[in-house]
Parts: sequence; structure tokens; C-alpha cells
Amino acid sequence: MKVLIILALLVCLSYADMSKYYQRKAKAFMENVATKEGVISTASGLAYKVLETGTGTTSPTKSDKVLVHYKGTLIDGTQFDSSYDRGQPLEFGVTDVIPGWTEVLQLMHTGDIFEVYIPWQLAYGEHGAGATIPGYQALIFKVELLKINGKDEL
Repeated sequence: MKVLIILALLVCLSYADMSKYYQRKAKAFMENVATKEGVISTASGLAYKVLETGTGTTSPTKSDKVLVHYKGTLIDGTQFDSSYDRGQPLEFGVTDVIPGWTEVLQLMHTGDIFEVYIPWQLAYGEHGAGATIPGYQALIFKVELLKINGKDEL
């Protein structure tokens, strides 16, 4: 019984160390990204770079539905999702996604393509998302705003 208790304590301590490691790593990444040429940082800690400027003049609001293509990676380059790979863009409400996406979508216009750097606090937080995205992960997305339903369209 004592062995099980000690083992459980070691697992808990190991998890605590890993969470601190991921937090430090994410913070260092976001600080480094903010110094890169062309990267814009917002007050929330989100950062983005405009890769292509679209022809649209309207930005989505929180009440809009949008159609986007995207690719998501961890900061080590591990890809965890891509609508490009599936060959099908995704439609969703602007507030139906992680807070970092909600924020950046409202900065975009139809046709824009951004590279977005999302701190863990605006991504999946301390718990992560399934087995693919551990907790405390900063994320990188390539986001292409294809359409704002009922508004400016390509």
C-alpha cells in the first residue's frame, strides 16, 4: 500500500513539473515570436502575422458564422489538424472556437491569410485537447478566412 501511495505522489509531482515546463516553454515561445518582423501582438497576448491580404472589407463579429481553411500545429511543428489536408474548409460560429480564434477572426477580412500564435491561456488551457494537444500548449495556426456568411464574400 505504501508503494502505491509513493508511486501516486511521484506521478503527481512529475505532472506538476511537466506543466511548469510547458508553461515556461510556451511563454518563451510567445516572447520570441513577438520580436519577429511583421508580427503584431495584441493586449491579450495573441500574436499574428499577415501572410496575405484579401480583397474583403468586412470583418466578422461575434455573432457571425465563418468559413475558414486552417492548419494547426504545436510549437515544435507537430501538426494536429488541417482542413487543407481534408480538402474541405470548416464553417462555425466565431464564438464556437477557442478564445484566440474568436479574437483573431474579428481582426481579419475576407480573403486574409494569417499565421496566428496563440498562448495557452487563449487556446485549450491547462487541460489541453485530448491526447494530441497537452495542457499549457501555445499553438500556431495558419488561418484563411474564406467567407463571412451573409456578408462580404470572395
